[in-house]
Amino acid sequence: MNSDRISAAARRHLARVKSLPCGVCGAAGPSEAHHVKQGLHFSCIPLCTSCHRDGFNGWHGQRRIWKVLKKDELIVLSETIELLCKERT
Repeated sequence: MNSDRISAAARRHLARVKSLPCGVCGAAGPSEAHHVKQGLHFSCIPLCTSCHRDGFNGWHGQRRIWKVLKKDELIVLSETIELLCKERT
């Protein structure tokens, strides 16, 4: 698979993830899709701007809110998959 191109299925998945509330603080969507591993579009989690990119609370910062709420990428990924599965039923 060409890593430069995103498949239609991956685009649909990313859109669904972005429609969810933040997986850390619960802020209403739309959210940003944070890639647990860059380029793996099916392992994305929904994050608000603060929980994603903020220097104090964000994953790409000090992760303070993550620590307070005892969350990590794997926990949020699991909760995201559960939410997406519930949407389909």
